[in-house]
Amino acid sequence: MQDMVAAEEIAAILPRYTELGDCSVLHACDGSEVVVPLRVKTVVHRLVRRECKDIYLLEEQARKLTKGKNWMPLVLGPDLVLVALKVRNPKINGDVTAGFFNYCQINDLEENGRRTVLCMKNGCSFKVLWNRQTVEEHLRNALLVLAMEQRYLDRLAIHYLEKRWALSSVLN
Repeated sequence: MQDMVAAEEIAAILPRYTELGDCSVLHACDGSEVVVPLRVKTVVHRLVRRECKDIYLLEEQARKLTKGKNWMPLVLGPDLVLVALKVRNPKINGDVTAGFFNYCQINDLEENGRRTVLCMKNGCSFKVLWNRQTVEEHLRNALLVLAMEQRYLDRLAIHYLEKRWALSSVLN
């Protein structure tokens, strides 16, 4: 994972059937692709670990905020918020059906019958097997979790500055 796409450059992580079996494809913001001979879940777990985060804590935090149970958004940074959306039907039981899209790289949504097409900032588009209403709900949840994370970081920064200011006023 270290020599692949940098976290802030990820637009999507999608499952793909290849001659190697069930693999993952990392779509970069510049439109390039990297095929990884690992399942999507493994790639996401390694990415989360690489960002020094705990996936179980991220999911639990998202569950509390969104009141959801499954397909939780993962906030790994201000430029990487992974939203899980159904992108394929499994060929056999146990195959991954979800792809992860970087919320920060989504430009627009288009309807295609009962399906939705995600239009990314890099010009790529991806078909999602859910209707627009369901996709919008997952995107709202991602925005909520991101906003709460940012609010927490802002409060932490204010707290730090207040302590530093109090300390500097005592020293002067």
